[in-house]
Amino acid sequence: MSQWQNCSGSATWLLTQIDADGDTLFGPCDLGLGFPELGSVSLAELASVKGRLGLGIERDLGFKARFPLSVCAQAACSAGHITEAERLCDGRSPWQPHSKLPPNTAEQERR
Repeated sequence: MSQWQNCSGSATWLLTQIDADGDTLFGPCDLGLGFPELGSVSLAELASVKGRLGLGIERDLGFKARFPLSVCAQAACSAGHITEAERLCDGRSPWQPHSKLPPNTAEQERR
């Protein structure tokens, strides 16, 4: 996973894969409007964007992912922006069963 950001704005992308065309990237996209989403973006389009002061979109070479993509995407939706806040990204996938649910007894009944 790599992080790309607008140096003169609040847009951020966590891009995890590139298509065979060498241009289409996929991952959580946050344009800084409060509605991040999973989606695709063109590498050529990112390269062509110039923000205030003529600054473009840059890859954060020091970025190290601390959580899986599923956790990052869920936390971004909850927060309204891409975040690695511990309270939102506790390391569990949002689709794992909640620990307080009763155990699944259906499997035991089949035996």
